[in-house]
Amino acid sequence: MLRWLNKYHKLAARASYRRPDIYTSSWERCTTGGRVGLLSTGSSVTRFASWTRELQTAVKSSCIDVEEVIDASLDIAAGALNVTWANRDNSVFPFVWLRDSCLCEQCHSAPVGARKVTLDKIELDVHPREVKIKGGGGVLELTWQDGHVSIFNTDWLRNRKFDTKAAKNRLASSEYHEQDKQLWGSEMSNKMVKYDFKQVLSDDETFYTYLMSMESLGAAVVVNTPREGGHVEKIGSRVAHMHQTHYGEVSKILGKTNPSNNSYTTGPLELHTDLTYKCYAPGVILMHCIQQCKGDGGDSYIADGFNAATKIRQTDPRAFHLLTTIDVGFRDVGAEGKCGKFDLYYKAPTISTDKKGNLSEIRFSQFARDTIPDMSLSATQDLYDALMLFNKTLYAPDMLVTYKMNEGDILCVDNRRVLHGRKGYMPTPENARYLEGIFYQWDEARSRARVLRQEHGF
Repeated sequence: MLRWLNKYHKLAARASYRRPDIYTSSWERCTTGGRVGLLSTGSSVTRFASWTRELQTAVKSSCIDVEEVIDASLDIAAGALNVTWANRDNSVFPFVWLRDSCLCEQCHSAPVGARKVTLDKIELDVHPREVKIKGGGGVLELTWQDGHVSIFNTDWLRNRKFDTKAAKNRLASSEYHEQDKQLWGSEMSNKMVKYDFKQVLSDDETFYTYLMSMESLGAAVVVNTPREGGHVEKIGSRVAHMHQTHYGEVSKILGKTNPSNNSYTTGPLELHTDLTYKCYAPGVILMHCIQQCKGDGGDSYIADGFNAATKIRQTDPRAFHLLTTIDVGFRDVGAEGKCGKFDLYYKAPTISTDKKGNLSEIRFSQFARDTIPDMSLSATQDLYDALMLFNKTLYAPDMLVTYKMNEGDILCVDNRRVLHGRKGYMPTPENARYLEGIFYQWDEARSRARVLRQEHGF
């Protein structure tokens, strides 16, 4: 019986690397009613054998490659725990971080995966008085100065090594790192990635591939969607939920007599990103073509803003600097549905980069750009010069993609990277163009991709 108990507890500790709830439930199984009570029952061996098989499956599905510790020591002067792994590599873990990261029930909530301990309860110079290696090198037990005990399985620690190489590996892994961006130009006209609507909704692997291609390319088409309203929302719900704007959850894009937005006109629509006047612009736009105008007009334009920005960065560094440092104001004023009257305003650079200089967002809209002057005459001239260069680059023959959607197509674009527009058309009662559009956010899309990856091992 003790053999099964020890094997079960060791597996539970290691499974908690990916599934902290497994460790919590296993410990409750061992302690509910007391271990003595469990040991005294005739079915205990069978019960623990069954539980152990469950955990072996959980460990396998979590893709845990156990790396054991052969030595651990306390360096009080440095304020760190020194660990030697079975492969003779060494790692150092700060005491204050270990105390802050304690996974016991008092300090950590396993069901929600969040800390319960507060910073005011932790001393900056905190240190353990003892460290023990347990579970055959699979568990470290730290006893702190106040008697509190923290238990860490070595798989959990291994994934949180502090050395530079480990940090780079974490950033490069699909768990932490956004998909690398593949830049494209007009060649995309004949290479649009397409996915079947029913497959996106019903098949996890197809849906995951769609999410990943949106990350890397920023554009895709979902085909064979029913040619009626109410279907594009299903993809938004498949991700998590739709992003509601002052125009509602679903935008009905068709020519209106008194339009409150340029999308509701029938004339040409210049390349732009949507909702530039909001501080947190929507991540992805989905436009479902329910009715397409016949003959000339109604074609969609798209262009890779990151590709255009990269070209300008390489050929005209001064223009790139202006586009990344001068804030441009955007405004949307009007009235719409349940929202009533609105007046939205936000300022941001045309091109944004992260702290490492990587491209992170494009905000560009000729019709939504505000007219309030808040810069010098010379700066205004310089900014217009840079904006015109960006616009010219987007419309260059090797950059612009023209795609006339078929009825039943859903054009999907990354709103923070890919600009979209439209060729004007002449509507008649018999020849109208009608789209339904939604937004969803990248946070939810990336969350869904991680969950699918964890569940299926994609």
